[in-house]
Amino acid sequence: MPIVCGLLGGILGVVGMLFMPDFPANDFLTAAAVGIVSGLAATGANQIGKQLAGGKEK
Repeated sequence: MPIVCGLLGGILGVVGMLFMPDFPANDFLTAAAVGIVSGLAATGANQIGKQLAGGKEK
């Protein structure tokens, strides 16, 4: 799951750079890196929530 979120984040980071005027990146590599980090951070936040809830699926 983290790999999928990272890949989708990288793709969406580049798409975001193309369509959002205030995106925090000016080139494709930085935009992909911002997207990958965001995707992996979302996965980490999800896992922290699961761990705090006792590992139960919702």
